Amino acid sequence: SKESILVHRSKDNSREAIDGFRRNLTAQGDSIDILAKNLYAHLVKPVASLLESGKRLTFYSSDRLNYIPMGLLLDDDGAFLLTKYQISYGVSPDLKYAENRSLLTFSENQFLGFAPDFKASRANSPVDIVRNELNQLPGAKAEIETIKQFFDGSTFIGEKATESNFIEKVSSFDIIHLATHAIVDDADPDRSRLIFNISTDSTNDGYLHVAEIYDMDLKAKLVTLSACNTGFGQIRKGEGVISLSHAFAYNGVPATLVSLWPASDKSTPVIMKYFYENLSKGQDKDVALGNAQKSYLQTAKGKARHPFYWGGFVLIGDERPIVDGNSWRLPVVIAVLILLTLLGVGFYRKRRLPSLSGS
Repeated sequence: SKESILVHRSKDNSREAIDGFRRNLTAQGDSIDILAKNLYAHLVKPVASLLESGKRLTFYSSDRLNYIPMGLLLDDDGAFLLTKYQISYGVSPDLKYAENRSLLTFSENQFLGFAPDFKASRANSPVDIVRNELNQLPGAKAEIETIKQFFDGSTFIGEKATESNFIEKVSSFDIIHLATHAIVDDADPDRSRLIFNISTDSTNDGYLHVAEIYDMDLKAKLVTLSACNTGFGQIRKGEGVISLSHAFAYNGVPATLVSLWPASDKSTPVIMKYFYENLSKGQDKDVALGNAQKSYLQTAKGKARHPFYWGGFVLIGDERPIVDGNSWRLPVVIAVLILLTLLGVGFYRKRRLPSLSGS
């Protein structure tokens, strides 16, 4: 089998460890190693002998384990799980699963990207901000423009990144990427919302609520919510976390990429660049994310290496590739055939020239 499925339910004595691990991660604390090793010993080590390195680990949980990235657990060798396995997370079996949304059909509607500018917000934002509290997001624009190098489509940046434009366009695209702010209400999940440019939208209020997502007509194969805490929410028995991600999955979107804590506006564009580049090469979605995180670590220095800056994004749902990894072969074969034909014609003409000149 290419996949191992781990189903967990937290015991009362493990919840404190899970919550402590997440607090240390989000606070960029120094004591995460011990917590990560303890959680590994409790959650994964009992079945580690049954797992084969390099294969996929898909985690299913209906409780607090959804709040931490399992790839950040440290095994007995001190290695992150994401360096040894392909890590993904299953959705509730009660949700729709769109089997037909597997490979991307190349069209002009591959990618839809939104990046509001929030110019009317804080004038003096810090250099490295997180995507909450309506700070300006200089990294979001660069993020969207970089991704468009790998997939054709439409982008709405700054004043054009309105809720009205999103509602009008969203049903036509295969990949949806939102680099913006999010407000998560874990007490009342229906009040959680994604934020668009407000000042230039006369039709909508600029807040896309969970209830509105449920009612949308979507054909997307992947939705990336590049904002703060988009995978965080209220835990409901049998349904898991009721979050912004859950709303898209309920609507039939087979895969969402979400954050489990505040997203850095400085490091997130780098990770997303690697992620979409990997996707464009035909990598599985969970593989593309894991490789993106590894690529980020190859150049990150100092505090930027802390898992807070690169480990908060997780893939939930269908891990299959979004493009055919072999799609490059046909154009290459055609180009080779054309080249051989031209060489053959040139060789034939060269052989004919002597006889023509001697007649």
